[in-house]
Amino acid sequence: MNMRKGDIITVKATVIYPNDPKGAVPEKICVRPFGHHSEIYVNLDATVLMLPFFVMGDRVRKRYKPEITGTVVATFDDDCWVDLDRGNRRTIPATDLEAYDVAPL
Repeated sequence: MNMRKGDIITVKATVIYPNDPKGAVPEKICVRPFGHHSEIYVNLDATVLMLPFFVMGDRVRKRYKPEITGTVVATFDDDCWVDLDRGNRRTIPATDLEAYDVAPL
């Protein structure tokens, strides 16, 4: 891939802090780019959520059908196994889910 000065790119990174832990810069988040050990702060408006991160016990709902809710029981790669509140278990892509009833970090 040939990149030129001025090209706009996306950098894959993991969120370390969803906002400045000291509250000094609320419009920035702290991230660690893949393959690096250092962290950087970036403006929220320069970010796009590519793959949400869920752990066992997280309460979730379907992004485009918020009436479908449940609890994450396991994850693997980009899939979540969710015990739905209506009584069955489903495998749902993490990108189709959003967290709710979650206390901020």
